[in-house]
Amino acid sequence: MGGGERKRKGGAAVGLEIRPYRPGDEEAILACWNSIFPDPERGIAPRDLEWWRWFFLENPASDEPRIMLALDGDVVVGQYAGCPCRAVLEGRGEVTVVQAVDLMVRPEYRRVNPPDEGDQVVCFTDLVRWGWKARRRRPGLFVHLGRRYYERWCGPDKDLMTYGYAVPAWRIGNKYLGYEVVETTEILFRETGASCFRPRSKETDSLEVVPLERFGAETDELWERIAPEFHFALVRDSLYMNWRFASRPGRPYRAFLAREKSGGRPRGIAVFRKHDFLVRGTGLLADWLVPAADDEASEVLLGALEETAAGEGCVFLGALFSPLDPRFLAFQRKGFLVMGTSYVLGVVTFYRDPSWLRERWYYTLGDSDLV
Repeated sequence: MGGGERKRKGGAAVGLEIRPYRPGDEEAILACWNSIFPDPERGIAPRDLEWWRWFFLENPASDEPRIMLALDGDVVVGQYAGCPCRAVLEGRGEVTVVQAVDLMVRPEYRRVNPPDEGDQVVCFTDLVRWGWKARRRRPGLFVHLGRRYYERWCGPDKDLMTYGYAVPAWRIGNKYLGYEVVETTEILFRETGASCFRPRSKETDSLEVVPLERFGAETDELWERIAPEFHFALVRDSLYMNWRFASRPGRPYRAFLAREKSGGRPRGIAVFRKHDFLVRGTGLLADWLVPAADDEASEVLLGALEETAAGEGCVFLGALFSPLDPRFLAFQRKGFLVMGTSYVLGVVTFYRDPSWLRERWYYTLGDSDLV
């Protein structure tokens, strides 16, 4: 018996089970997701098993999917999930952080509590950080899933942080699960339809831009060279880049390499996608692996992106960096404007505090599931 048919008493669901993902749960998870998220008007299509397996099972960062489920019988009624990624962190070397994704509870179960939790629940983040119990009355299934997720996978010696653009879940996550704000996102954009728009050149006397089908030795060489610039960033080596962009079902991305004409030394990589983000048919800079001081490589790669965006009829070319990253100002000097959004970048962190992240985090749109 599934859906909302099981008997409930005092908000507790008889037989409701909370547990980690097990092989074979895929179809039930997809059925739950497809009952909540698809929206033709917003361009959100139903998902299939090929996409799910790529994202959750083929991720090279971990052999254990980060998925906590709520089940009513054999029906998935809620999920708290994450996408683990390797990251470099100054003073710690390589660590694991997780992008929170696909947080969902079927509407008829949102006020339901597991029967063994009682009338009171502990605010998990307060318990971890300060050792005292801030009690709230019956916050609902979403919070119970989140608490179980953090208890299993997160901590100073486990996944060091979860992050995401938690617009729908922000208030409840902030109140009960310790969500904290890093910043409200601002998008850099350049209008491709403006009368003054002129795509930059894709070539200089010393550099050329070529398309990339897969990421190989040139990506690893470039990452090794650039990584010391970053205090905190996802590892952008060929293993990650091939999984994230080249192997995605449907291959919606186009990648470009800037290299020296003499010798072929890699100088920068950019990844492009046309996507309905903020404005339908936007051209987006999904990822950017270019040294901050290499203005020549930035210029030729922007030339390739601008030409691609204009050729595909995009209204504008958009990019995302931290406002404190030097690239944020550099792109404005290259003709990009700044537009505010409603997307709040939030974290639950077990390493320092959001102000530290705000000043040191290198991120792009590709670090999220927005593109």
